Amino acid sequence: MRFRQGTWRAAEQQSPFHNGAYDVRLRAGTEDRIDFRAGAWVSASSEIVEWRGLELKGISQSKSARQAMDAYRAASQDTHGAAMEAALFLARRGVSLNFRSDAYHFYLVANAIDRARLATVDTEWIERYAVRHRSTVAVEQRKADAFFDQRGGRPRIG
Repeated sequence: MRFRQGTWRAAEQQSPFHNGAYDVRLRAGTEDRIDFRAGAWVSASSEIVEWRGLELKGISQSKSARQAMDAYRAASQDTHGAAMEAALFLARRGVSLNFRSDAYHFYLVANAIDRARLATVDTEWIERYAVRHRSTVAVEQRKADAFFDQRGGRPRIG
């Protein structure tokens, strides 16, 4: 995946979804790079006016990713890798476009296909989503289960 510098977002309206270092604009008019961890800025949070992170290049081009997801079949091991990459792309696309429900769904699909490849930061986002949206992992998991039910089940892991 290739990334580009994202757009500036107002700190009072939205916080990042992923842990990591972000470019920030401070009240004093200067720019800095500050870490965001566990749902909070590591330092100077009251001074942050805007922030930006990295976005996927070609974020609006999701047709091939959706086709890879549609091609997933539990019995066809050769469809698993492409579906995993597509699910991660679509999840991150959902996060960057603020489509949280879509992002959560695709993260759960990616997690079920290959948990070991799902980055820690992505796993943390899945857990925070349920809390932020007054949902539970179980309720949202049923949505991901429907994806697999329509495609012959989950892959066998281990």
